[in-house]
Amino acid sequence: MIEELTPFLLGVSLMLDIMLVSALTLLASALVLWLYRRRVLRAMAASAGGEAITPDAAVISAAPADSRADRADALYRRALRGPWRADARDAAAGAVFALLMTGALGLAFPAMSAPQRLALFAWCYAWPVLLAWLLTGPGGARAAVFALAAYFAPLLVATLFALAADAPLLRSGDDVAALREAITPLDAAKAWLLANAVPTMLLLLFLNRRVRAVGPLLLGLITIATSGVVLAWLMVYTKQGSEWFVRAVVAIADATAAAGLTAPWLPRAVLYASMLGVLLGALLGFGALGWWLLQRIRRAYLCKAINDRTLALDALWLFFASIYAMLFATAGLGWALAPLLAFAAYKVAWTALLPRALAQDACGLTFLRVFSLGRRSDRLLDALARRWRHVGCLQLITGPDVAHSTVQPHQLLDFLAGRLATHFIGDAASLDVRMRALDAAPDRDGRYRINNFFCHADTWQAVLARLVREGDVVLMDLRSFTRDHAGCVHELRHLVNHVPLQRCVLLIDASTDQAFVRHTLNEAWAGMQPQSPNRAASPDSVPLHPYDGGQTALRRLVRRLCEAG
Repeated sequence: MIEELTPFLLGVSLMLDIMLVSALTLLASALVLWLYRRRVLRAMAASAGGEAITPDAAVISAAPADSRADRADALYRRALRGPWRADARDAAAGAVFALLMTGALGLAFPAMSAPQRLALFAWCYAWPVLLAWLLTGPGGARAAVFALAAYFAPLLVATLFALAADAPLLRSGDDVAALREAITPLDAAKAWLLANAVPTMLLLLFLNRRVRAVGPLLLGLITIATSGVVLAWLMVYTKQGSEWFVRAVVAIADATAAAGLTAPWLPRAVLYASMLGVLLGALLGFGALGWWLLQRIRRAYLCKAINDRTLALDALWLFFASIYAMLFATAGLGWALAPLLAFAAYKVAWTALLPRALAQDACGLTFLRVFSLGRRSDRLLDALARRWRHVGCLQLITGPDVAHSTVQPHQLLDFLAGRLATHFIGDAASLDVRMRALDAAPDRDGRYRINNFFCHADTWQAVLARLVREGDVVLMDLRSFTRDHAGCVHELRHLVNHVPLQRCVLLIDASTDQAFVRHTLNEAWAGMQPQSPNRAASPDSVPLHPYDGGQTALRRLVRRLCEAG
């Protein structure tokens, strides 16, 4: 029997728990998103079954051109600068975490207290800053390459400098000799791999864009449940825990014997059943605790105390803190708390750096698209949202292309609880309720939210009419648009009749049937309603915005959207 929980045993248990949590989170995220998407698709294809909703026929007036020009410049500056300011705030808070971890390392492991080695591990503990930027920053492959190069360059330069130092300098006992002694290529590689390799690989599995919407929530639930099982298992093997367990098994065996149940295999069966009962009890008990925590997260999300970005960042930093706690536990059980305290300091620093004044002049964006675009549409939404959410909210009708990436915490939990149907718009009353609940205010970090609307086959047209009326600017992604997309034809005709087209951006690329786009616009003009705000224009004057992907094209698109708003 294990007399006490040694640091080594705790470290190994934490490693196994983290590996198990990561694998289960990945599998659970994929399964939940698959089921969620199937449920959404079935409900979208079904009829609401009630009285048809009459689409809103209100006509939107255009803003004066001079006021739009000044506003466009201000919005564009916010769209460009907002993500970098948020990343700078994250990096500053991450630096607090790295410095505290470095200080704790020097205290927990005196052999590591040499300045050169502390500098090496400070560099290692700063890795989550870069990873957080790669996951949530403005993105771009070129920027990612430069960021990775900037991170690894200082260590490479220091190592090469130490290796290239001449012999007299090294024999003199100068600091360069100490640098060469402390930072060899092998030491640097081992330090980085030990601290960061495993959590980085695991995080890239369940915080990638395909499962990021549900990964942090399921990570929290599964972590609590599996940690409870591991804790119960360890407690059984302690001296006190084993005595309690043996007494319980003996009591159950005596009770079965008193009831007249005897068999050679019964004692072993009682033992296995008792062990299984302890594990199942821990799983259910801690699982209930995890579900309670998710409900708290749900309320915090609805109260705007947190959002999808903060959830992802908290999951990232807490996961790294858990890995570091496993390593610190080898110095003593108490030291396992040091990374968790560093995470708490990160949160305090991050909160203290929040902007004091939130943006007031918001510009809402309604996103329409060809549903068959699939991942291309999802990638555009993700790239655009990273910048536009510093300008205003986005609203869209949920479809098969973005159903997995736009799910919000309260919607996911309602799906798991069997209440997703309450989010679908089935009549005029539910549409009014949903529009009143449209979140157009910034969160605590200054970012706006994505409002996704769940529609049935006979309600999406009414929802479309309300969305384009409420939004300041409309982006319609017409890539891959052909005459087979009747829904997009209806959307184009509605925009021509009810929305000033200078407030709309029609996105195309080589896959767009541009001739059919012009044909659709001509038909819409031929049947234009008398009150249309576009009567003074002509279909040939409607610009089509080309988009071929990449950061340059994205910035041009953001600029065009700001001008339209």
